[in-house]
Amino acid sequence: MITRDVAVLTLNRSPRNLEYWMNEVLEITHPGSQGAIKGELLKILDEQRGSSISQTFTIQSMKVDPNALVSEVAGELQTIVGNRVISVENRRFRYTWDYTGLSLKLVGFGMVTDKPGEKS
Repeated sequence: MITRDVAVLTLNRSPRNLEYWMNEVLEITHPGSQGAIKGELLKILDEQRGSSISQTFTIQSMKVDPNALVSEVAGELQTIVGNRVISVENRRFRYTWDYTGLSLKLVGFGMVTDKPGEKS
């Protein structure tokens, strides 16, 4: 359930909820990863602020490895400009986790690529 909720939080955003989006992602982020993740989120904020670009993600499948503290979601990522869908792509995203005390915290997340030599 945590993977599902975090995927919905991290992959659905619009210019009207960017500040909330960033603050909520940082709230669930492991303290040791907050600086790096905040830097990446600020880049997205700067790119989208003042635009009409929104992103939605519909989960189609999910894999969770509780021993490795890694989870993946796959689904349909839509990019919308104004009220027009400009792209619909099947994508997969990986989330890595760690414990802070008894709380599971996000260490990192990103799109998974299957192309040789390409980083995810």
